[in-house]
Amino acid sequence: KEEDKKEEDKKEEDKKEEDKKEENKKEENKKEENKKEENKKEENKKEENKKEEEKSIEEKLKEINMSKKKAEMILNALNNIEFQYIQQLKRKASKKIDKSKPDW
Repeated sequence: KEEDKKEEDKKEEDKKEEDKKEENKKEENKKEENKKEENKKEENKKEENKKEEEKSIEEKLKEINMSKKKAEMILNALNNIEFQYIQQLKRKASKKIDKSKPDW
């Protein structure tokens, strides 16, 4: 009789442990689903913001009577000028020059 009780107790404990494991898995799945939903919402918001920014840029260009292509050309030209300026800057030597030695 005692052995039967012990076996039943063990079975009950095993069932409880399995139930706990199942609950934990369900909770983890819910958390993962919530994270996925949040990521989707954030992506949608980012896309909406990009669309709004593009519209506002186009509106600003219309205000100053400039086409999108012309604005892109100007930005590219400025970028090229900046790049050339950076290339023309004198670079500092990585090693200090020893003044006791000749520069050649």
